[in-house]
This record gives sequence, C-alpha cells and structure tokens, in this order.
Amino acid sequence: MSVIVKLLQSLLLLYILSITIFFLKDLLPTDPVEQALGIYSENEFDDRSYTDSEYIREAKKLHLDKPKFYFSITPSDWNENFNKIIIPEQKKIVSKLVALGLNNQEIELYLKGNQNPKYKSTFIEINQALVKGNKIPNSLNIESEFIPLMQKIQSGDKRSFYYPVFRWQGLDNQYHHWMKSTVDVKNNFSNIDNQPAGPKISSALKWTLSITIPTLIISFGLGIFLGIKNVISTSKIWNYLQTLLDLLYSLPLFWFATLMVIFFTTSDYGKLTNIFPSIHSMNISTEVSILSNLKHLTLPILCFVLLNTGYISALMTRSLKDQLSKPFILTAQLKGLSRGQIIKQHAFKNALFPIITLFTSAIPGSFAGSLILEIIFNIPGIGRLLYRSILLADWNIAFPLLLLLSAITILSFWFADIVYAKIDPKTAVVEN
Repeated sequence: MSVIVKLLQSLLLLYILSITIFFLKDLLPTDPVEQALGIYSENEFDDRSYTDSEYIREAKKLHLDKPKFYFSITPSDWNENFNKIIIPEQKKIVSKLVALGLNNQEIELYLKGNQNPKYKSTFIEINQALVKGNKIPNSLNIESEFIPLMQKIQSGDKRSFYYPVFRWQGLDNQYHHWMKSTVDVKNNFSNIDNQPAGPKISSALKWTLSITIPTLIISFGLGIFLGIKNVISTSKIWNYLQTLLDLLYSLPLFWFATLMVIFFTTSDYGKLTNIFPSIHSMNISTEVSILSNLKHLTLPILCFVLLNTGYISALMTRSLKDQLSKPFILTAQLKGLSRGQIIKQHAFKNALFPIITLFTSAIPGSFAGSLILEIIFNIPGIGRLLYRSILLADWNIAFPLLLLLSAITILSFWFADIVYAKIDPKTAVVEN
C-alpha cells in the first residue's frame, strides 16, 4: 500500500511541476504566436510583418483566448471578457488601466475609442504614455464622452481595493490545452522544422539510453566489486587501483572526454593510439540500429565508467567498513563466521543503502551528464536535443523533454523506496 501511496505522491509532484513550467513559460522572451506565424527560423530571426487579424487567428488556434487555469482569483469588478484580449500591447494597456482604478465600463469605453480610426493618433500617444509610465498630455483631440475618462487617467490615482472572488473556469483553459498538446507528442510539432515531437524524442532517447544503461550497470557493478575487494583482500593492488580511479574522478568530464577523442580516435599521435573510430563517422540515421554503431559508443561509455567507478567503490568501501564496526559483527565473529561470511550474510545488505541512494541520483544525473558526451562525441541524444531546442526556442520539443526528465527523476526516487523496502522491510515500517 505504501508503494502505491508513494507512486501517487510522485505523480502529484509531477503534476505540480508541470503547472510550474506552464506559468514560468510566460517569462520566456519568445512569443508563441510569432513562432506559429513562422517569425523564427533555425538560423535567423525573420522580421516580417503580420496583421492583428493574423495574430488573433493564430492565437485562438493556440487557445490563448481562454482563461489561464481551471480557476482564478480576481478582483470583484474584473470582467472575464478581458481574458480574450490577445494582442500583447492591448494587454499591457488594460493592465495599466486596471491599476489606475478604472472599472469595466470605463475600460470598455477606452478600448472603443482606441479602435476608432478618428482618434487613432490621439490614442497611440496615450497608449505610449501609459506603457512607459509617462504623464498623459492635457490637450487631447477627443469627444466629450472621453473627457471624464481621460481626466481620471490623468489624475494618476491608484486602484482602490476590491475583494477577491474565486471563479471556476472549467476544462476549457490554456493549461489544460497546453498539457494535452505537450503529452500528445504525435500531434505536437516542432516550431523549427515542423516535425512531430514523438519520433524526435524517441530517437534521441534511444541514443541516450544506449549510453546511460551500460554506464550505470558497469560503473555500479565494478564499483561494488572493487569496494568489497578493498575490504576483504589484503593485497595492495586494490588500493593502488582505487587511488588511480580517485585521480580520474577528480578530472572534469568535458576535459577528459576531449582528451580521449584527441588521443584515441586519430593517428596523429601514432597508429597504436588510433583505437576507436572517428566521432564524425557514425551513422545517425533513424533506420540504423544502435548495435551497428556500438564501436562508436564504446569510448563515451568508457569515459563515464572510468570517471564514476572510483567514487562508487570508495563509497562502498567506506559503507562496508562502517558496518563491520557495528556491535552485531562481534556476535557473528564469536559464532566462528569468516570475514567473507560476515560480509555476505550480515554487512553487505546494510552497506548497500548509500549505494542505492547514489544509484537513484545517478539515473537522472546520467541524463544531464550525457549532454556533454553527446556534444563531444556527436551523439544525437536527449541532452543534445534539449540543448538545441532551448537554443532555438523550440518549446514544443523542449517542454515534453523537461517533463520526461522530471518524470524520470521523480520515478527513480520512487524506485529507490521500493528497493529500500525490499532489502530491509523495517525501513518501510518506520516510514509508515
């Protein structure tokens, strides 16, 4: 039951994270409507003009004329029709008018005058003053019906207090449509090349997993083995090997990977060092299987393994020695058990807990670290795709990737709780 509860907690956390990403995306410098209109391209910014009607039509396709969320808490005098104002300049003007204390009727009157061609130049001047926070000119060429309105604006009085009102918006809101389109990667298309997000992400994930899965298995397998050997064996060779791995762990990943490419993929430093194929000779087409490129993936996997194994083995050694100093070990020794039997039957399970914690953190961490290797070794994985999507403001690809990586992180910690309970059921009882 506790496993199901933790899974539900993880899903709730992922849901809250998706809401956070949704509201933070409004802080991005790019305009989603302009992206849909083809203003941005892969290589440059296309400064072409578009009409307000084109902008509004495209914004409605993106459901930007809908309320933001399932519910809202707004002032009691707020007009829900203002949510349908799409043009960014008009939104800024309305927010300024609300801050100045104008009510619904006054704002609607202002927008009416703003759309009147007769006063176009006058209202352009007023709009610029409002947005910049400047004083509204006293002499205005307007009819008498607008004079009280302008006097109120010119007075500069701040908005008076209105009690907040809870309003239920229903499912027809921006977040609901955004979440549906983000999760539905088959019908979610890139802003840059108009390709569906699903095949792009699945192809990139295939390459990333081909690095991360072997790396995690080999690194933790070797690390646990070396950690046990450091405790059991009296030979100094294991200590020397641990020192070498500690030295490699201290090296930056990008620097070490670059050195490996320079020295072991070319014959510039001798034919004996040209062991691995060039990073530019890999076939990255979707039809080619991972196995056919296995020789190209060997070097990045080796880089990861060499840099990570030292820390894992050192942690295993330290954890195992700590367990061997516990009082229950003395009882096992008095029973006549050998050191190997004591480790296998009593100390090993408890020593695995910090390793499980490290493994849980290493799962999402390996995806982050793969970004560096994917760029250096020219591998079209998740990290490289996310970096490119953010660089080109291709948010239809970036947002599903962010949610995917968040889900992997959250579920990896949920997986750790299951393993904890499996190794020692008392941990599950304590937590409950």
